[in-house]
Amino acid sequence: MLMAKLSKLGFRTLVLAKKGRTFSLQYSGLGLTGSMGYQLASLTAVTNFYISNNNLGNQIPYQLPPNCTQLNVGHNQLQGQVNDMFGELSSLSTL
Repeated sequence: MLMAKLSKLGFRTLVLAKKGRTFSLQYSGLGLTGSMGYQLASLTAVTNFYISNNNLGNQIPYQLPPNCTQLNVGHNQLQGQVNDMFGELSSLSTL
């Protein structure tokens, strides 16, 4: 099910690590371009989301994986203000 959701979101490369109930998506340093998409909230099993060191642009999406505890979007071309989206991530411990 998770793979199907990722496919719909346009992800082509996936490193998925399962440790207990922790799922990590690691897309750092893959040279990704475009935007992050706006349906990331559907990735409810993802707790660690690493998408740093790419060429992603536009805004950080308002809806991020809701159970995310670690999020790294650094070293991209993201624009705009950090707004209320992070208030929705009550489990976020590392940004």
